[in-house]
Amino acid sequence: MDLSEVVGASPWHQETHLSSTAEPCSCPGETSKLFKVVTQWSYQESWERLLASSKYNEQESFAVVFQPFYETALEPLSV
Repeated sequence: MDLSEVVGASPWHQETHLSSTAEPCSCPGETSKLFKVVTQWSYQESWERLLASSKYNEQESFAVVFQPFYETALEPLSV
């Protein structure tokens, strides 16, 4: 299960009527720290919901693998 789509679904990345491109805020300082914390929290919450759902434990041949680098990964540069 690739949870990278969780970050892509973050409301911080969704398009608004003010912008035609989906870009994270490039604000410095506290705002970017807040963004990082919110992104990490969103990932952790999604991970916990996935585990609690039991959606992927129906077969013994399948495993959900936790990828901790998503907790500390930096936001990709906008294109």
